[in-house]
Amino acid sequence: MSNADQQREPPYDLQHQSAGAVLLAALAIASRLTYFSAALLVLAAACVFLAPLIAKILLLASVVLALGVQYHGARLMFDRALFAALYAPDCDTAAFDLALATLTGKAPANPPRSMASRWQGVLRLLRRLLCLFALQIIALLLALLATLR
Repeated sequence: MSNADQQREPPYDLQHQSAGAVLLAALAIASRLTYFSAALLVLAAACVFLAPLIAKILLLASVVLALGVQYHGARLMFDRALFAALYAPDCDTAAFDLALATLTGKAPANPPRSMASRWQGVLRLLRRLLCLFALQIIALLLALLATLR
């Protein structure tokens, strides 16, 4: 293993079932946040017609942010199902990658993606979802403050 590979690979085994269980638990919580974001999206969309101008702008911003949360949430729900399959005891990663490439219409990665690379991708999506969700909440709170003034 080259020095560059050692630096990219984490010092723990991401292929272990326990690592998979932790990731799947985090993705389950992300899906709950996505549902909560959707409820807030509906609330903001309903209130936008009744709010003063500044609050309207903030509510519209929260709607746009919520749409971003919904997109990332859908991607993470898909990834959750994919990681559940990857962590199945009888998973053939070559067949998995070929099926995924066929589904997406892309050529299979050559060389095949490492588990660390897969984790990096899903964690990047998770961080984006959390940032969008936090911004959505902030926009809603600011809209509420603008309405109360």
